[in-house]
Amino acid sequence: MHQGFVSTLGGIGIFSGIFITSSFVSGLLVNYGFYIVSRVYFALFPLIIVFFLGVWDDLEDLKPSQKILLQILSGVCLLTLNPNLVILDLSTLFPLPHIPYLIGFALTLLLIFFIINAVNLLDGIDGLVGGHLLLSSVFILSVALINSNTELVVLTASCAGVLLIYLKYNVFNKRKLFMGDSGSLVLGLFLIFLGLSLREIIQENDMELKYQFSWLFVLLALPIVDTLRVIYIRLKNKKSIIRPDKNHLHHRYVALGLTHFQTSFILNVLTLVLWILCFYLEFLPELIHFLLMLLMAPFLYLLPLFVFKKDMET
Repeated sequence: MHQGFVSTLGGIGIFSGIFITSSFVSGLLVNYGFYIVSRVYFALFPLIIVFFLGVWDDLEDLKPSQKILLQILSGVCLLTLNPNLVILDLSTLFPLPHIPYLIGFALTLLLIFFIINAVNLLDGIDGLVGGHLLLSSVFILSVALINSNTELVVLTASCAGVLLIYLKYNVFNKRKLFMGDSGSLVLGLFLIFLGLSLREIIQENDMELKYQFSWLFVLLALPIVDTLRVIYIRLKNKKSIIRPDKNHLHHRYVALGLTHFQTSFILNVLTLVLWILCFYLEFLPELIHFLLMLLMAPFLYLLPLFVFKKDMET
């Protein structure tokens, strides 16, 4: 999407900012009786794996098998260190018995693998992934503050802070900076960690947010909708699903004449609208609410394509 050279070292700054800030603050809080260092590192250790995978991939093109192996390893590490994130109960949606741990572990691992790659694919224009993770981090930060989840406060505040600085150089600076795979893979794993953590908080606490799976979906909706749409188009055109193209949502928006900033802004505002609708429609039965969110997300993200296209034709 750019004509000249742009540095892809932003991911090193993003990971370093999250890691160093979270480590320093969690260690500092020990003096005030908050023993959260181990829980913070249980979230940071898996990020180290995908970070070095991203740096390695930025320096030289890795084989798909190498990428898959390391991504799965990071997911296994995340779920092993944080077993409470494993999805074992779908009874609030469907009349199903408790899911055996190994099956729940495998299904959750598959979701982690999908989201890591979906966020990596979403990183195609200035400000989109950085802005989306900033929005998600601030949202989970507010939930963590309300529920006194100190380790999540430290992690999300660190991520939000470093992304504010990154976006300055990615969007608002003439000498641009990209996050590269080292940043998008880290943020992909961090986003699914936030989603699974939010599901756990809703499950364990009596709070305004009620439907754990609806909120898990809407937090991940943008990369999910974008990736599934691209897979459908590639299969329809009888092309490999791993062959790159310019059929992503952000590519279609830019093709209509929107700038990178306008495209990123619109997609993230639509995400915020989806969250607001998710909250205000919680009077509905949970299964109906979840199905409605599944339908509403693609409708919201695809609607501007039809609106702007119609305006250009007229």
